Amino acid sequence: GLAVAWLVIATVLLWAALPQLFSVHDPLQGVPGGQLKAPSMAHLLGTDSLGRGLFARIVHGSVHSLSGALAAVGVGLVVGTALGLFAGSVRGRTDALLLRFVDVLLSIPTLLLSLSIIVILGFGTLNAAIAVGATAIAGFARLMRSEVVRVRNAEFVEAAFGSGGTFGKVLWRHILPNSLTSV
Repeated sequence: GLAVAWLVIATVLLWAALPQLFSVHDPLQGVPGGQLKAPSMAHLLGTDSLGRGLFARIVHGSVHSLSGALAAVGVGLVVGTALGLFAGSVRGRTDALLLRFVDVLLSIPTLLLSLSIIVILGFGTLNAAIAVGATAIAGFARLMRSEVVRVRNAEFVEAAFGSGGTFGKVLWRHILPNSLTSV
């Protein structure tokens, strides 16, 4: 099962990197008289209503799907992790305020939040990826904060502070790496 999953991932990555090796047809150019044809050796998945090969469109479109998914996960991961790291390490009122912001993000339905962000930013693959990533920020932030709070109370962090470590250095050298390995 795992080998098949890795094979599918490798195939899609190759499609995104070198689509011309897998499809000889232009994904944008329709063939007159070739509309809605059944799958054949010429068009593995058939053609659409404009005579374009469906397999060619899937192969050439994989780069956009992968880049959008990578950007969405990247936005959620980077912003959510930074927010959770900061909230868990500073404690006090700042932590409470950031947690209330995260709670507000969690209370808004994801579709409504995504559509609102797309309306504000405009249409496009990157803006849609940012909108989807923004819905994941709260989950990453809560997870990271809980790990930071757990690691922050460990003895080696207190020892790092006791031996003269500054907040930034202890955060960067001790809290962040140990919080990321736990997640």
